[in-house]
Amino acid sequence: MYNGIGLQTARGSGTNGYVQRNLSFVHVGKPKIDYKTEEEIRRFESEYIKAPNEEILEHHRKRKIEVQCLELEEKLEKKGLTEDQIQKRVDEYRQELQQKMKKALENRKEFIDEILQSKGDHDNDDYHVGIKTKRSNLTYLQCLTRM
Repeated sequence: MYNGIGLQTARGSGTNGYVQRNLSFVHVGKPKIDYKTEEEIRRFESEYIKAPNEEILEHHRKRKIEVQCLELEEKLEKKGLTEDQIQKRVDEYRQELQQKMKKALENRKEFIDEILQSKGDHDNDDYHVGIKTKRSNLTYLQCLTRM
């Protein structure tokens, strides 16, 4: 045996133990590395970075409004107001918050900043992470175009 090739001993093999090279073997070179083009990278990034689902974002906004309304309702109950007074103030507050939401939606930048600044249990939510990623990518692209 030479360099771990061949039989350890020629005994019982019916050969003399001589090892020859296989001259018919075709050596294949290293595979050519296929680098991604800029277009493929952009296409991959657009597939990888998903846009947030607007319906789910709308649901989160409405839920946030309702939580604030419930907090107001609890405060007013502690003050000892009647049910009619509480309901009237909560409805007014809800209308005010909905109008603020509409204004914020009209100016998307303010709304995105509001989402980024808000801290809650949805910080790891895919949709909100998508918004943050999209925002940071836009900022990065704007910086590159200014150079």
